[in-house]
Amino acid sequence: MDTSRSRSSAPDGAATARTAPVPGLDRSDAGAEHQEASDHDLTHRVGAAEPGPTSAGARPPLPWRRRPRQEPRRRPGIAARVLLTVVAVAGAGMLVAGGVALWVQEQAVERRVDASLAQEVDELRALAATQAGGEPYTDVEALLDDALVQTVPDGDEGVMVLLDGTVPFVLQGERGIRPEEVPELRADVDAVDPTATIRLRTVEGTVAGELRELRYVAVPVTVPGDPRQGFFVTAVDLDSARAQVRDAADAYLITSIAALGLVALAGGAVASRLLRPVRLLSRTARRITEEDLSERIPVRGGDELSELTRTVNSMLERLDRAFAGQRQLLDDVGHELRTPLTVVRGHVELMDARDPADVEETRELALDELDRMHRLVDDLVLLARSGRPDFLHWGDVEVDAVVERTLERVRALGDRRWRLDARSGVVVRGDGQRLVQALMQLASNAVRHTGPEDEVALGAAVELDVVRLWVRDTGPGVTEADKQLIFERAAQGRHLGTSVGPAAHGAAGHDGSGLGLAIVSAIAEAHGGRVTLASTVGAGAVFAVEVPLGDAGAAEGGDDDGRGGRP
Repeated sequence: MDTSRSRSSAPDGAATARTAPVPGLDRSDAGAEHQEASDHDLTHRVGAAEPGPTSAGARPPLPWRRRPRQEPRRRPGIAARVLLTVVAVAGAGMLVAGGVALWVQEQAVERRVDASLAQEVDELRALAATQAGGEPYTDVEALLDDALVQTVPDGDEGVMVLLDGTVPFVLQGERGIRPEEVPELRADVDAVDPTATIRLRTVEGTVAGELRELRYVAVPVTVPGDPRQGFFVTAVDLDSARAQVRDAADAYLITSIAALGLVALAGGAVASRLLRPVRLLSRTARRITEEDLSERIPVRGGDELSELTRTVNSMLERLDRAFAGQRQLLDDVGHELRTPLTVVRGHVELMDARDPADVEETRELALDELDRMHRLVDDLVLLARSGRPDFLHWGDVEVDAVVERTLERVRALGDRRWRLDARSGVVVRGDGQRLVQALMQLASNAVRHTGPEDEVALGAAVELDVVRLWVRDTGPGVTEADKQLIFERAAQGRHLGTSVGPAAHGAAGHDGSGLGLAIVSAIAEAHGGRVTLASTVGAGAVFAVEVPLGDAGAAEGGDDDGRGGRP
């Protein structure tokens, strides 16, 4: 900060000292200039090795031989990379914060030193205005002596007085320097122009055999009537003033290293804990085979990794169901096709090709078994598709319309006392055609196991949060033992249908595929529901398809309360 040189004038030739006010002090670094070395470009030339001459008798390398395959370089694990990233970011943050704090503190030290030097200049200016007796100074040496007496140097300061190039007075603080013993400082002060603006200067000097950074101010002092030139020099050892800040920086560095160690330990533990589900997933995936998909990963917590674990478990569940369905399909095909193929083969082998009646009978039997196998394949394909998302075509289904449409169709299945039990009056989300197919299957089984005098009824009703669509008959019913087997695939035998009974009731025998109730169950489960059975031996049976009510509303033309009677 430059200021114009000022003289404090007093009447009748009062002594003056060329000093500058504190705000006007110029700050310039006057130390030795350091010339930067020029950069040299280092170039590295990498040349390809030229092939040397092949020695006599040496076997040339075969062109088709391949180099051995190198294993890919193993990268650090995710936990190690996360830990290294956290430690690197934390270390960089601490380094930046420490560097900024050190710079700020050093700037504060330099401002404090400059303020102290400026204060010395102000005090000298005030003293130069008048001496203790009120008379102006007429002797430069007296002025410098009084200034030295009034000066109390700080611990890192040193004061030197020059009078025509000699040092008559020196004052030193506790840890201060002796300015007259620093040749670089003396040389810099000797080069100061007495008529120039007062400036704060910085110089590097040798103090006690060490190169130190010094901050000083040299104030030219003159008195009217005295031709001698004086300088009042105050110098501060900046390195000593910064020592406390450097000590704090060293302590911060040690603390930061210890903190990084703690961060590494804590980060390693947290990363290992967070990645535990991933390791479990890896081990579980290695244990899973096509024959055993029952392994599941334990789920703990509710974070993103736990959600990933749940997603993988759900995928394993779907795969398990898909493979189970595939195996079940193959088992069903093998089980169900074996019997008709054996029957056809046996009749063909025993057929008398010369007997037209025997040939015709065998032909009719073979066609009948082929039709049965065709229905069986259709049913198996339907069951295989039941787990697919496109198995159902969702829409708003009026339940009463499903029941009435089914009742119209099943009347042609047999001479029975057909009846409509109840209406529900609601609309549900589902696939109307699949629901009709399920009721048709239940009604077909009811016809198969009842006689002309029996009653077969259809109906629908709302119960709590589900809609029940049922088929009821007055046949012989289902025993408790058969209830456990009746919904299994290929469980035709004697007990397939809504009720059990011999063919004497009027049914033409059991010509089903054994998959009827399995298909009904698959349709119900695809709707999010189930199939229920209520039966008493000798009193008939009720098979019902339960579908979730959801956001169903009352259908137009339904019952006022939206509920029908329960059979």
